[in-house]
Amino acid sequence: MSVSADEQVHRSFRSVKEIVRYILSKKEKARDDDKILICYCMKYYGVLTNDMRFNTQRFLEFMPSTETIRRVRQEIQNTDGEFLPTSIKVCNRRRIREDIIRTYYGAKKNEREV
Repeated sequence: MSVSADEQVHRSFRSVKEIVRYILSKKEKARDDDKILICYCMKYYGVLTNDMRFNTQRFLEFMPSTETIRRVRQEIQNTDGEFLPTSIKVCNRRRIREDIIRTYYGAKKNEREV
């Protein structure tokens, strides 16, 4: 009994991070857009079929939360420095958003200390 290439890939992954890292390495558009990354994850887990049908049972049984996928992508790109966005616009937008959030939470922290 032969094992398909897809089954071999599935068996080789041990965590969501490894799955997201694999997708980011193969699909550059997923590096710039979490919605695209999530769609590829849905296809990986068998939630979305090739004809774009949604499998609710597989979603409920196997699919990690979309927030987990986003956070893992963020960790791979920001902490590990791998598979960075390919678009300068995306890099700039994320950097600006990060600065705003840090400023906001820094201000909140300072208010609590006073």
